[in-house]
Amino acid sequence: MTDTPAARPGSVPPGGNGPVGPRSAPPPPPPPPPRRDRDRWILPAAAGIGLVVLLGAWAIVASRPVQTIDPARLDALETRLNALAPLPDRLARVEGQGPALQRADQRLGALETALREREPVSLEALNTLRSRLDRQEGALADQQRRADAQIAESERALAQRITGAEAQLAQRVAAAEAALAPKLSALEGTVQQRLAAAEQAARQQADTLQQQFNARFTALEQREARIVAAEQRLNRLVASTAISTALEAGKPLGAALAGLPGTPPPALERYSTAAPPTMASLRLSFEEAARAARAAAEPATEGQGVLEAAATRLSNLVTIRRGETVVWGDAVSGELEGARQALNAGDIAAAVQKVEGLPESVRAPMAGWIAQAKGLMEARGALGELMAAPRGQG
Repeated sequence: MTDTPAARPGSVPPGGNGPVGPRSAPPPPPPPPPRRDRDRWILPAAAGIGLVVLLGAWAIVASRPVQTIDPARLDALETRLNALAPLPDRLARVEGQGPALQRADQRLGALETALREREPVSLEALNTLRSRLDRQEGALADQQRRADAQIAESERALAQRITGAEAQLAQRVAAAEAALAPKLSALEGTVQQRLAAAEQAARQQADTLQQQFNARFTALEQREARIVAAEQRLNRLVASTAISTALEAGKPLGAALAGLPGTPPPALERYSTAAPPTMASLRLSFEEAARAARAAAEPATEGQGVLEAAATRLSNLVTIRRGETVVWGDAVSGELEGARQALNAGDIAAAVQKVEGLPESVRAPMAGWIAQAKGLMEARGALGELMAAPRGQG
C-alpha cells in the first residue's frame, strides 16, 4: 500500500475539475502501509505533497474576488511555479515507482487543468488591475498637475501681495520720514544747542577748576616757600647763635659756619680756623699798644735845656683841655684815654675811630690792635646782618 497525501483546503482532488472551497473536509486517510514500502516512497510523496500544496495555494488565490488580487503576490506565485517547473521531469523519473505516482500525476494533471481554466480569469483580473492602476496613475498625475498649478498660482499671488506690501511699506516709510523730518531737524537743533551749552558750561567749569587748582598750587608753593624760608631762618638763627657764642668765646667759627646755609660772609669765614679776637683780648692788648703809641709820641729832649726838658715832661704829665680840644699838654694821651674809655664801654667803633685819628707815626704801633678791633667789629656786623636778614631771604 502507498500513502495518499491528505488534501488541504483549496486543493484539487484527483480527477476533480475545480478547486475545493476552504470549508471542504479532507477525505479520510488510508491505513498505513508496511514500513518498508513507506520508506521507499517518502521522497516522491514529499515532492508530490509540496507541489500539491503550492497548487492549492494558487487555487485559493485564484478563487478569490478579482479586486483582491495583488500583483506582487502573483509575481511571487509565478516565481514559485517557475521554481517548480523541473518537478515534472523528476516525477517522470519516478513514474515506475508505483500507482501512488500515477495518482499524483492524475492530481497534477487536474491541477494543471484547473490552472489553465483559471488563467484567463487571472489575466483578466491582472489586466483590470493594471487598468485601474493606470487610471489611478493618471488621476494622480492630474492631481499633481492641478496641485502644481495651484502652487504656481499661489506663488504668483503671494509675490504680487509681497510686491504690493513692499510698495505700501515704502510709501509709509517715505511718509513717516517726511513727517519726522521737521521734528528731527528741530530735535537736532535742540541737541546742538544743548551740546553747545554743555560744552560752554564744561569749559567754564574746567576754567574754574583750573583757576582753583592754580590758586591752590600757588598757595602750596607759597606755603612751601614759607616753610623753606622758615627752615632757613631757623638754620640761620641756630648757626648765628652758635657763631655768636663762638665769637664771644674767641673760638674758631668753622663748626658753627657749617650749619649756616649758603656761603658765609668773608668777615666770618676768616675765623673759620683761626680764633677771633674778643673784647677782653682787645682791652688787654690795648694798654700795651697805647704805651707803645705814647712812647712814639713823646718829644725828644736831647739838646734842650733844663727848663725846656722840664716843660716837656710837665706837658706829658699835665693836659689842659677845652672840651675835646687839648689846649696844652699831651694830646696823644688824651685820645688814647678816650679810646680806652670807649673800649671799656664796649664801643669798639668809637675806640677805633679815636685811634685812627692819631698821627701816622703814633698810630703805627697800634696797627695790629686796630686790625684785630676792625676784624671783630666786621665779624659782629656780618653776624648782625645774618640775624637781621629779611624773612624771604634764603
